[in-house]
Amino acid sequence: MWGYKMIRKIKGADFGYFLKLSPCFFSLLPAYLFIFFTEKERKEFKNFRSRKRKIQFIGGRIVAKFALRKYLKKRGKKAGYKKIEIRKRENGQVYAFCEKIGEIPLSISHTDNICAAVCGDFKKVGLDIERLSRDIKRIEKKVFCEEEIEKLKGFPLSILWCVKESVSKLLGTGFIHSPKDIFIYKTEGEKFKVRLRGKFLSLFPEFKDREIEVKLWKGTGYVFAFCFLD
Repeated sequence: MWGYKMIRKIKGADFGYFLKLSPCFFSLLPAYLFIFFTEKERKEFKNFRSRKRKIQFIGGRIVAKFALRKYLKKRGKKAGYKKIEIRKRENGQVYAFCEKIGEIPLSISHTDNICAAVCGDFKKVGLDIERLSRDIKRIEKKVFCEEEIEKLKGFPLSILWCVKESVSKLLGTGFIHSPKDIFIYKTEGEKFKVRLRGKFLSLFPEFKDREIEVKLWKGTGYVFAFCFLD
């Protein structure tokens, strides 16, 4: 078949995978739509005008459904790709639905020609990918407070941005408020400890005395950040 060899594991995430889009992927787009997508998903695909966005949509959902089937198999369930539907909530947050199990927490991310997804037995999950070489120096002071800049000097800003993005996806809000209120207060190797404060904490008061742990995995030229709530 088109080859699961194109899909790789995100280390540290039980049901996390990424797909690197290649020229052969583009030649098989019509087949992917038929094999992997429900009629509703195909209609959603047609609403995108940008070729780039269409490709990201297909790539993201293929790797997501691959991860979801692995998850279902682990739970002793089997479902065809078309029996797994990826939906969106009103706030734009994606989740999966399968009649055999109901809703399944899911997060999808893509950048350049990389698409990735994580799912599992969580209440919520957040995933982000960034190019390690991405330059965000110009927005540094809008994203990070002085304490973070001082404490996290040894880390590329692209990694720290990725950490905050993953938390914003877990919350399902994006950066609805200042990224500074998703505060990275501690690091332990490839793990980052995050606390909410300010307007984000007002929006999610249940996190007053709770931290969010974000894990990292570095692929070739890219960093993956993922977090989840049990």
